[in-house]
Amino acid sequence: MSSKGWFNLEEVGGSIPETQFFEGDSAFKSLGLTRTQRLYGFVGWYVGHSLITILPRLLALARAS
Repeated sequence: MSSKGWFNLEEVGGSIPETQFFEGDSAFKSLGLTRTQRLYGFVGWYVGHSLITILPRLLALARAS
């Protein structure tokens, strides 16, 4: 049954190996970063982005009171 919308992994059963998304060369191989370094970079970006997003809201609340 073909459905429009989300791709349901349960319908395809065992046709997709569990390690499919982690096999082969990294798309960022040319940067020479390890997987751990890329993970730390992502976490750092996420925390920094969150702070930059929340800081103006906190300053606006502080000025309003």
